[in-house]
Parts: sequence; structure tokens; C-alpha cells
Amino acid sequence: MSSRVQRGVAGYATRKEKFIHDLTDDQNLDYYARFLEFRDWPFALALPIYCKRDFARIDRQNGYLTIHGSLAFEYDERLSRCLQAIQIEGPAIDQLKQRLSDNSIDAFAIFNDLAGLAQSLKDKYKLV
Repeated sequence: MSSRVQRGVAGYATRKEKFIHDLTDDQNLDYYARFLEFRDWPFALALPIYCKRDFARIDRQNGYLTIHGSLAFEYDERLSRCLQAIQIEGPAIDQLKQRLSDNSIDAFAIFNDLAGLAQSLKDKYKLV
């Protein structure tokens, strides 16, 4: 196992785990084999990884992928400090959509590809 892979307390990343991994650097980190076949994946939480394939949408959003760890996502008191669910209802939905539109935020601004452009045009011209 690579020296980059450290086992820590379940659910917490050690200092050496706090980076975005390139799983192709270590042949021992084959997710399918380690997680599904041998069931010895060394990470408990989700792990951000580099995407080796060319995904224009992910690249344009400066995005990464995650590989989920051996612990299922559960409510955690620590998350309540930074995550909160907000339900938007009624007239607030239309107000929010208008505010986004006023600031030129549409599907194409978020998903800068042909699908995003198509959705943006459909929304702008109220097409099906």
C-alpha cells in the first residue's frame, strides 16, 4: 500500500489524506477490487479524486469526482455548522429565478456545454 494511504480513526481524514488523490498513482487503490471484491477500502469517508477522462462539463466547473468510503453518509453534528437544508416554496421560487436571471446566471453559465446552452435557450424563449 502506498505511503500516501494512511489509516486513521474511522470517519476522519489524517493529515496525509487531506488532498485530492490521483488513484492512477497507486495500483493498490483499485476501487472496484478493494471496495467491492476484497472489502478493504482504506478510506472511511468520501475521497475527492482527479478525473483522468476528458469531461468538459466537470473541467469547466473546476470539478472533481468523489469515491465514497466505507461509512455511509450519516447526519453528523459537525455538518450542521456548514450545511443546512432550505426549502424554497411559493412566490420565493419565481423571485429567486428572476434574481438569477438578472445576474446572467442560467443553465449555460453553470453547465457551459451544448446541453447547458440548449436548456438556456429553451428557458429564455419559453420552449418546451
